[in-house]
Amino acid sequence: MTTSEVMKELGITKQALIFYEKEGLIKPARDANNYRSYSSEDLDVLKFILLMRTMEISIDEIKLILNNQLSIRDALEAKKEMIYVSKDKLDDISDKINQYMLRRKVNIVLDGEVNNEYENLYVHNDCIKFESIIIYLRDINSIKLGIDASKFGDGYYDYHFYYVDLDIITAKDTYSFQLMNNNKVNPLFEVFINAKIDINDPLNLIQIYQQFDNDMVGLYRYINNHFKKWKDKQEVTIHMLDIKNMQYYGNSINYKENHRIKSYFSMDNKNEKNTLLFTDNNIVVKDTRIPYSSIQEIHLSLCSRIYNPSIKSSNLIKLMIGLIATGIAGTAPGSHMMYCLDMDIYTKDNEYYFESYSLNNIKEILDILKNNLIEIHDAIGIYDMLKNYTDKVELQKYLDNHFRQIAKEYHLDNPRGVTYNSID
Repeated sequence: MTTSEVMKELGITKQALIFYEKEGLIKPARDANNYRSYSSEDLDVLKFILLMRTMEISIDEIKLILNNQLSIRDALEAKKEMIYVSKDKLDDISDKINQYMLRRKVNIVLDGEVNNEYENLYVHNDCIKFESIIIYLRDINSIKLGIDASKFGDGYYDYHFYYVDLDIITAKDTYSFQLMNNNKVNPLFEVFINAKIDINDPLNLIQIYQQFDNDMVGLYRYINNHFKKWKDKQEVTIHMLDIKNMQYYGNSINYKENHRIKSYFSMDNKNEKNTLLFTDNNIVVKDTRIPYSSIQEIHLSLCSRIYNPSIKSSNLIKLMIGLIATGIAGTAPGSHMMYCLDMDIYTKDNEYYFESYSLNNIKEILDILKNNLIEIHDAIGIYDMLKNYTDKVELQKYLDNHFRQIAKEYHLDNPRGVTYNSID
């Protein structure tokens, strides 16, 4: 066969044919006019070469195979092993790239107050510092703002916590952060505005945060009301956290679906059943100790329960009160609403879910947690409410008048269930 015929037959270039000949892989004969003439044996060798090259077998290895110094199987096994090694290296490179591009959860630091649970984003008049990175404001081409939601639910209700996503874009790189302390977001926005940096803010977050400055409850209510619209437009990011629930089992804690531990929240050990004890350094429940240093974050919420001190517990009465609680039947005589705190505690290795029997001592307990620099997510504004209503009667009146609306806005249980004169 002539060169052109081989090229057409095998889809190979003339340069490749000459190269393989120079490497001694084929030896085409010459005709009377000194043109190359390829035999059927040359064609078989060329087909074999092309097959091996599709599997990245090198020319040197092909030579060894053709000279019976290396088997095809050994060559392919070596190539397969090399592919595995290469894949591991590529996976490692991919992991490093993903880690570098990861959106980092940060605590905004404007006044020197650092947070040990998150990495710190230090904001100065002329630059922003993160770890060893210094981003000068003059080098920022633009910033982009978005919203990120973590969705929580325990089988009773679902609720969201919202954080601003910040992308800082320079000629050198793009730096992506999630801002974990909403109370410092407005001052950070002011830094960007004063530096006249181009801001891409499709959700008008700057205006929203300025409108609800120092009013986190109002901010969360506003975002809750608009979140579905943003979600439908795919303008927000939602992270779903699967929550497991727990029950007491002997002297230890086990997870159980759709059940959180009802406990007396206390700062001194009165040896009451199901006490959640807050000491100077730990949270103690049964034989389990949760050191404050191990807690990554705590999430707070509320629920209501129907309370009737004149009713004794029985399955039939539970059913009747359950009908009252859901509005199917009327209110039982002597019943009133009692309000309880839900506290979700997250450590590196475990998740704990508790419900208080009342709101007694809760403000003082939250002070202990704050003094231990624990990140507390309080979307409803429970701490401020307890701070403003120190009188139990006034607090009860406030919740009686407002809890229905709060429960609707934050998808809280109202009521969750029934509590009797002998609390279960």
